[in-house]
Amino acid sequence: MDLTVSVVTRGPAPAPGTPLRVEVRDTTTQDAAAVVLARVDTTTEDPDVAVPGAPAGLLATVQVEVPDAPATPAADLTVFAHVSTNGGEEVTAGDLLTVQSYPATADTAELQVEVVRIG
Repeated sequence: MDLTVSVVTRGPAPAPGTPLRVEVRDTTTQDAAAVVLARVDTTTEDPDVAVPGAPAGLLATVQVEVPDAPATPAADLTVFAHVSTNGGEEVTAGDLLTVQSYPATADTAELQVEVVRIG
């Protein structure tokens, strides 16, 4: 499954080149840690560069290739995004994260996710 994820924010955008991670996780089992099926590490784009037809607040558009055989046939897949303003892998104050669930299915080709700054 190929998935195009547009990462957007309503607040101030981080500097261009800020590390961005997009993951597709198998969240089928609610009482266990989610299994990461696909991960893309990239950086945010320059928000001042106008892209025709791009959504407002676009930080990046990422192509994620998800394996065709997730852990379970009826897996619940969820997209997660993390913009690390300090460049580290751990979530820290000031980072931008998805704070709601963005489900994906085998039929999902494009998905827009919003990240918000955490305190």
